Amino acid sequence: MQEKMHIAVVDDHPWFRKILVEIIKQHIPQCTVSLQAGNGKELINRLSSGEYDLPELILLDLQMPFMNGYETMEFLMVNYPQIKVMVLTLDHKEPPAWIVQKTNVVGWLYKNIEAPTLIEAIQSFSQSMTSPRN
Repeated sequence: MQEKMHIAVVDDHPWFRKILVEIIKQHIPQCTVSLQAGNGKELINRLSSGEYDLPELILLDLQMPFMNGYETMEFLMVNYPQIKVMVLTLDHKEPPAWIVQKTNVVGWLYKNIEAPTLIEAIQSFSQSMTSPRN
């Protein structure tokens, strides 16, 4: 049996995290949410605690208190470059160039998307992680 891909959900709105977790649980069986956090500082504390499975993918909000998504991405790029990030945001601006150029940002989605779009994006990433490299 193949091991499930671990996902972290980082958003300051508990109800939105709960919805994302349920979508993943019900529609993406090859993935499991192994970590949830309300902001970047909480994520970093949990990652460094060793109590959680290191995620392969983080669904990351940009606008959060204490440590926003941009600051969190900068930290992850330096300290956890193997973890990929899929941004979920209400901000409909184009992503900054420094984000697009970084290899750990694999998606930029707006929070007003329909669930099937999110499911497809996560499944596509998951399949790319399990596909043999040519």
